[in-house]
Amino acid sequence: MHVYIAFGTIEYLSKIKKNNLAECMLFMHDGESAVLMHETKGTTIFKEPKKYEIIDKRGSICSDGGFAVFTYISVTDEGKPLFEQQFKELSRFIESHSGFVALRVLRPLFKNTYIIFTLWETEQDFNKWDQNEAFANHFKKALGMSDKLIFPSPPRVKKYYIVKDEKE
Repeated sequence: MHVYIAFGTIEYLSKIKKNNLAECMLFMHDGESAVLMHETKGTTIFKEPKKYEIIDKRGSICSDGGFAVFTYISVTDEGKPLFEQQFKELSRFIESHSGFVALRVLRPLFKNTYIIFTLWETEQDFNKWDQNEAFANHFKKALGMSDKLIFPSPPRVKKYYIVKDEKE
């Protein structure tokens, strides 16, 4: 199973989503730009997407979440096996949290930046999770925060609001 991610304007990506309603896609924006995420066992409809393999999966991205968080984590080649194991443990920890909808741990097919994608019912649900002390301790452990041999740079976080399908 793979995830393909396309970035662009809200108008452009909206047209792609509307023309491919049978596909499992999640459309989101941050107020300035938009992202369309396509999850499939087959090929993508995007021309030049970022490509990822799903290494862990919880919930459905085609459900009714309203807020998405992408955590971009650069990992050295040597650190990939340890990183993947640590985040599989994290995914079991996160799914019991109130407001959680879906999670994908995404391995890049090219380059070294993984994505930990989480989908929440609301931004408030994510903020409660993010401020949870048990989460903070588990996340820091998973990242091995001081290990520059595995993580050459600090993680980056990008947050998006889900664009709901128009009901006719």
